[in-house]
Amino acid sequence: MSKQLKHEGFKAPIMAVVKVIGLYRTESSYFTGGFIMYVCFVLPILPTLFMANYEKAPPLLILLYLPVYLVLTYFYGRYIAKVGMQWSKKEYDKLTSDQVTFPFLFAVGSYALFHFIIFKLILAIIS
Repeated sequence: MSKQLKHEGFKAPIMAVVKVIGLYRTESSYFTGGFIMYVCFVLPILPTLFMANYEKAPPLLILLYLPVYLVLTYFYGRYIAKVGMQWSKKEYDKLTSDQVTFPFLFAVGSYALFHFIIFKLILAIIS
């Protein structure tokens, strides 16, 4: 990589996401079938959907937000993979499951909170 993307403050969550999902091209992952896809794609949107149901959000708003969520998730994943390539495979090999679990859950929870706040703001603006 010609340009180093410095994100040292977020190194642990980025490396955890790259390790768990298997975004590092030469790195074996903790891939356990569809479970990881549910955690990465379904779990972050669940609080938003529960809140939309509780607040009686218009179904059209939910249907319009889902493609936005999927597009943002795609670009977020691509960016995480790009940033994760700046650290060597040796650093990924040193990671243990204890060093990966909490940062991965933190990253997924932060992403869920981001979408929850965005949806709540959209709902407040149109109400």
